[in-house]
Amino acid sequence: MKFQKYSIFFIFVFFLLTMSCNKEEGSITLNTLRKIDKITGSDGSFSNYTYDNQGRRIRLDTENRYVIYTYTGNTVVETAIYNNPNIISPPATYTLNAQGLATTRKYSSGGNIYTIDYDYDSTGRRLKNTSKTTSNGNTLVTYITTYIYDSDGDVKTLEHKDFTFPSNSYTAIYTFDKSHYNTGGNEFAGFEWLGKILFHEIKNIKYSDGYENIYDNTIYDDKGYTISQTRTYKTPTSTTTTTTYNYTYK
Repeated sequence: MKFQKYSIFFIFVFFLLTMSCNKEEGSITLNTLRKIDKITGSDGSFSNYTYDNQGRRIRLDTENRYVIYTYTGNTVVETAIYNNPNIISPPATYTLNAQGLATTRKYSSGGNIYTIDYDYDSTGRRLKNTSKTTSNGNTLVTYITTYIYDSDGDVKTLEHKDFTFPSNSYTAIYTFDKSHYNTGGNEFAGFEWLGKILFHEIKNIKYSDGYENIYDNTIYDDKGYTISQTRTYKTPTSTTTTTTYNYTYK
């Protein structure tokens, strides 16, 4: 379903960051960050965040599931428990490199092994995701996502090539509000180990297949943190779905 594909994928994956912790933007000093406490949508959706004493995300509660994160050495184990029906997803293990960045996400289900490999540049920006499925000893690449950055460190173009379902391949073009930092990103949500992708607040994402995500009516507090934002999902036939998200911070 196109809406699930774009809304969930981009909200989770592309609210990530790309610059150092010493830079200031929108009156935010990044070495004194507030963590996200809760995001609530006008459609009834919500995300509640729980952290350990090191500021790492250890639990995420949403309207239909909760996710537990367990940290051991150079690995993070992610387990999702769905509310209805009460299903526990196969645990996924992230392997971290010496810089603390996730290089691989792997889980097993139905006799198959599912892997995503992550590639970065020297600054920790995510360059590529490669998804693979291994079955009966044979490995098949199912998709590759590539990120192209502008001079500010924001993703200006994303190219997603789906080998399993070619019709789902697309290119996405991003535009940003360059005057405000993206306070919905991983640095604010205890997820730094997934790398850096975005720096500034997203304004628009246009997809090559005619879909569009519009981020507007954003309200900031006096420190530049996003406290409210409206997101409109537009289909090629101009059908729209609009949701307002409200943020609170620790």
